[in-house]
Amino acid sequence: MCEVDQCRLNADFAQRSGMLPFECHHIQSLLYCPRTDNQTMTLTPEALETMVKNKWFGEERKAILLHWQQNADAEGVPLSVQLTVGGPPSKFHISVYEKKITYYSKLGRVIVAYDAKQNNWHCPCSKQRQSCIHKAVAKWHLFITKKEIFRKVKSTEAEKPYPTKTTADQNASESEEDSYPPDDRQIARMLNYLLTNKKLPADLPQALIEQSRDGKTKESFPKHLVPKETKCTECENTLCEQLITTKGKILTNTGVVEGISTYSKSCLNCGMIYRYQEWEEGIHNIDDHIILSLHFCLMVRNALQTHTAISKVIEIIETTEKASFPNKERVLQAYLHFEALTNHDYTYSCVSCGYSPAVVVMDLHKKGVFNMPVSEIPSPPDNYNGHVDINNFWDAVATEMISRGFIKCGQKNPFVVPPSYHLWAPWIGPHTRSSNSVLNTEFEKMQSIQKQNDVENDDDDGDDKITVERLTDELVNLKVQQVRELCKQCGVDHKGSKVDLVIRLSEKMSNRVTYNKVWGAS
Repeated sequence: MCEVDQCRLNADFAQRSGMLPFECHHIQSLLYCPRTDNQTMTLTPEALETMVKNKWFGEERKAILLHWQQNADAEGVPLSVQLTVGGPPSKFHISVYEKKITYYSKLGRVIVAYDAKQNNWHCPCSKQRQSCIHKAVAKWHLFITKKEIFRKVKSTEAEKPYPTKTTADQNASESEEDSYPPDDRQIARMLNYLLTNKKLPADLPQALIEQSRDGKTKESFPKHLVPKETKCTECENTLCEQLITTKGKILTNTGVVEGISTYSKSCLNCGMIYRYQEWEEGIHNIDDHIILSLHFCLMVRNALQTHTAISKVIEIIETTEKASFPNKERVLQAYLHFEALTNHDYTYSCVSCGYSPAVVVMDLHKKGVFNMPVSEIPSPPDNYNGHVDINNFWDAVATEMISRGFIKCGQKNPFVVPPSYHLWAPWIGPHTRSSNSVLNTEFEKMQSIQKQNDVENDDDDGDDKITVERLTDELVNLKVQQVRELCKQCGVDHKGSKVDLVIRLSEKMSNRVTYNKVWGAS
């Protein structure tokens, strides 16, 4: 019997027509298949327990697999049988018992295919990168018969930067299921979950720090980083596991540990995605490809507190250990990711005045200063009174730092905190400030400048002997470099073509101060 609908219809028609020996081409092809040795493979619980220890499966999946094996034994059929259907030796086909008769198992069995070269699993009941019970049974079977393929698993992530049209269409159709890396909406949910449930304590256990320090030399770092969540925290639904990469790296103070596999779990009901973000094993996941040891993070923190740049720390490790670290800027962002997910204890206080000093002396931190045209900073709302919620602002900054672990370089980050007058708060310790509402008076400087300019405009009314239109015509006769210099003097963006610069100056000349500068330069 063939399970293809058209073949079954043809067989029924042939039977009604008296053509009893009718066989479809699928059944006829069985004559060319090699005979099996009639040996049934027994899937042992010991092998399953080893897979659980190696984090190929979780305890819940283990219980389901054992239950399926009991059902198969009760029916007197093998749970899994490896088929020989031809093809390259890197492809395996496992026939898995299925109790329910469905559209994909009309004969009570499902064939799972695995391509070891591409690391692709295929089951008719699920999408390509979606896990299912049939794929789990096939993995259990191959773990016993072909254990060598589990020693080094290739990543299922795409290696070709320019997929074909067919691949693109498949990816588009599977976008509902293949949701890693996630979109902005899912990233926002993940960030909220990480900030709520995955923060590191301010004081890490000393034993954990020592374990992290010796992780590379003792080879104690885990090779498979799987999220510990077994059920969705929002809807209690079972999670689906997915391999992200097998090329992850752990950066330590003694070099780099390569060949780390990272996984994600997703809820097929609500779409929530979970990634590995556990600190109890002495490591900190950044972007599923770069992982930092906690000992390395603490060493970088101490280096910064003693005025040693991160780049110098990396150069020392690379020179001493003959190792190659990622880009230094990327390592810096990784360290900031660690600090943003750490609960800090702010205990600084004046030795004389305690938490509430009468006088505060401030100094300029040049590394915290950046060039930005004042005109690009949006004006605050009309009802803004200078008060900013310090927790909201610094939580937004921490969210931006953590989001860099999800968003690729060059991709627009919707969680960026742009400089503004109404959402920019200083840092004041929790014991020093009276409340979470702090004062930001920078916007008053902008208002005072505007008022001063308005007064000058009122005093000079009627003094214009040359109209703005005529002055604009004179600007057209200037050279491009002269117009650019004039834009810089007037605080106007000096990038773009000559026509763009003249238009900006023309719009700006409604201000008397700008008009005087342009008139003097022309």
